[in-house]
Amino acid sequence: MISRIVSSRSATPRRGTAAAKPTFERLEGRTFFAGAPQVVSVVTDRRGQVDITFNAPLDPATVTTRSVLLLTTGPDGAFQTGDEQKILGRPRLSAGNTRIVFRPNSKVPMLAGTTTA
Repeated sequence: MISRIVSSRSATPRRGTAAAKPTFERLEGRTFFAGAPQVVSVVTDRRGQVDITFNAPLDPATVTTRSVLLLTTGPDGAFQTGDEQKILGRPRLSAGNTRIVFRPNSKVPMLAGTTTA
């Protein structure tokens, strides 16, 4: 359970006054990414193919070219700097809808140590 401590007094009580007890206010439940399906493994190869395995079947309507993306680092070699490169490809479901297989549209030479997200 996530809660927030609320106190009706200042950080240091004054002498001769009774210290007020802090109260707990219940916040909403946090369930984002808490339930199935969750990623079990991610396997990549040097051609750019990515296999993402989940612990439960996925809804085939949600696996599209807009929902599954492959990004590589840009010229600076780091993520979250705004120069990432999107690799165009097509995702498909396999293994009873528990695995996404992403294959790039064109040959993507991945060097050893190349990171993807």
